[in-house]
Amino acid sequence: MDEETKIFADYLGNSENEYGPDSKTQQVKKIIVAQLENDKSRVYFQRQLEVLYEKKFFHWVTGRAIKELKEEGRITVDYYPIQVRSHRDYIKIITHKKNRYYRTRAKQIASLVEMYSNPSITSDTGFVAEELFKVAYAEHQFSLIATHTNKLRGKQWVKTNHDVDFIVEKKGKFFGCEVKNTLGYIDREDMDIKIELCQFLGIMPIFIVRYSPTVWNNEVFENGGLVQVFETQIFSPGKAELVGRLKNELELPVLVSRRIPDSIMDRLDRVLETRVFKV
Repeated sequence: MDEETKIFADYLGNSENEYGPDSKTQQVKKIIVAQLENDKSRVYFQRQLEVLYEKKFFHWVTGRAIKELKEEGRITVDYYPIQVRSHRDYIKIITHKKNRYYRTRAKQIASLVEMYSNPSITSDTGFVAEELFKVAYAEHQFSLIATHTNKLRGKQWVKTNHDVDFIVEKKGKFFGCEVKNTLGYIDREDMDIKIELCQFLGIMPIFIVRYSPTVWNNEVFENGGLVQVFETQIFSPGKAELVGRLKNELELPVLVSRRIPDSIMDRLDRVLETRVFKV
């Protein structure tokens, strides 16, 4: 690891074994089995477990562990429908193989997941996070240049229909910011395209995300960008009741917020001061 990467080690995280070798899958499998053995009546859905374990294991590693445990007959995996817009989707329900009375709880979980998957909720969470970060960047002396755009200083990205959520400027440097306020990771293809878009426009990409695998963070870093992680999904004040249920019933990292904590922006400032403004 070179000296520059060492400086940002706390920001990037440990990149060893990022894609989750088989040993990581076996570790998750042991944790899941032990958790279900400890309380055979517990019922989870797959995204919930992926998020619960994300500090130690990438989402796809947990997903692979669940798949293998199902194939080995060591857990019960069932599929419950949820309505998303005009089409029906399914969530994976996970419980102990001897739990015969999981269906009522599974239906309750599916109903709650369907509620927060409603387009009115997802669009609201996307909007509130973007607006709060615009304010936070302004408070830290970034000037807002444009929103939902793919052009800057006479250049326009036309290779695809993608754009960035907003472009800001500070000390003569421009940054293309993309906000992803979801439990799941940002779409990897979108990330790659927006890195290329920002490179074309001559600006630094900043992905502002609830959570992201360190291997992707490192790759963004190596391509001249940064990933700003805020860990907890943000909801608007009017969604307090839903947030309470998601926290209490599903143990998800969610909160109602009116402001981005200074600690999140201070961390970004330190990285940019070392990497960008002192160069």
